[in-house]
Amino acid sequence: MKGRTTIVIAHRPGTIALADTVILLDGGRAIAVGTHEGLLANNERYRQVLAAWEVRESDGDDDEVTL
Repeated sequence: MKGRTTIVIAHRPGTIALADTVILLDGGRAIAVGTHEGLLANNERYRQVLAAWEVRESDGDDDEVTL
């Protein structure tokens, strides 16, 4: 996807980590913008979302995660 702008809507951390820029949405509003690494280091809400995904994956639960 080099040389163009692509918007990807994703929930899986592996997909999100590949993006140059991540926009964290909450209630339809952008609440944080940065790289995966930067948000992971500096944004508690982003860490909570990823932690909830990891718990869901380890449980094998495909239901919606609500934070």
